[in-house]
Amino acid sequence: MNEYLISLDAGKYAVKAMGRSSKGLTCDIRKVDIKSKIYEFKNGYIDAEGKSYKVIFNGDELIVGEQGETKSYETSKTLFMHKVCAYTAIT
Repeated sequence: MNEYLISLDAGKYAVKAMGRSSKGLTCDIRKVDIKSKIYEFKNGYIDAEGKSYKVIFNGDELIVGEQGETKSYETSKTLFMHKVCAYTAIT
């Protein structure tokens, strides 16, 4: 199992993550930006395109990213949407 160091910024509009292998190799650095928006498949099926990701979270199928429809301007990051976006960024 590999260990990674990850820094995550869960913002109102986007989740930004940067990480690398714990071995310290600079060539392993990865950066991810995901729009803080989700779309639930129970509203109808769409394909994930562009900077969107199909995610299964607790049995629910979702699209996370640019194609999402639900967004929030809450300053608290405890909403389901923010949790799913953070989960997607680190996986």
